[in-house]
Amino acid sequence: MKKGMMMALTIGLLLSSTTIKPIAYADGHSVLRSTKNSTVKFDKVSISTKGNVSNIVLRDEEVADQKHKAYHIHIDKEKKTYKATRIKPTEDLIPAKRSSKAVEGTGGYHAWVKAVTDDPPGLDLASTTLSLDWNDDKDTIQINDHQLTTWVANPSPLNTHWFKSDSTLQQPIRYDDKVRVIGEAGYYNYDFLLPKKKTSVTHHIQIDAKKEGTYRYEVNWTAKGELHWLLDLDIYTN
Repeated sequence: MKKGMMMALTIGLLLSSTTIKPIAYADGHSVLRSTKNSTVKFDKVSISTKGNVSNIVLRDEEVADQKHKAYHIHIDKEKKTYKATRIKPTEDLIPAKRSSKAVEGTGGYHAWVKAVTDDPPGLDLASTTLSLDWNDDKDTIQINDHQLTTWVANPSPLNTHWFKSDSTLQQPIRYDDKVRVIGEAGYYNYDFLLPKKKTSVTHHIQIDAKKEGTYRYEVNWTAKGELHWLLDLDIYTN
């Protein structure tokens, strides 16, 4: 209860302030380095800013071992750094456990990547999950299933209302000895701190299934509109 009241008070102070103004960051592109106290170092994290739009791209590699991992990503645009903090996965945002269809003589794997947009107190506002099931017979990767699931807070615990604008799930593409699947979803809001002002985010996720149950992933997160710089990103993987 105390935590919820503190969150409400934080947002209330922001709402009542008459000095909320966009932070002016110079347009450009930067590859970020991890801070010394970052829980994990990703393969690559970059940020691009142009006008009223911010874009973060995060790439890394994982093993489809069903060990859930979740990180809060804090970006310092001025220092050109990122800090990934390990967080406890929100249970209702973890996909149901699945296993690939067993095929004799092959390994079955299930991978998923989730992008979550948060507000300043850390409350989840929108999430997108891309999942991929495949079998690996050491020579060929066989796709069994791929899915895209979305979720929005409507309302959020602090009574903001998010909506899904669109979503797209592409068919898997085979290249070399890998298989790639891409999914994307967009979300928007008209009452994020300032009423009747639009704020929107897009989650673009890519998974490349590799041999022996490993996969590479990329999360491309774009935020734009009113006070979009107050939003941040969490990443979930398995």
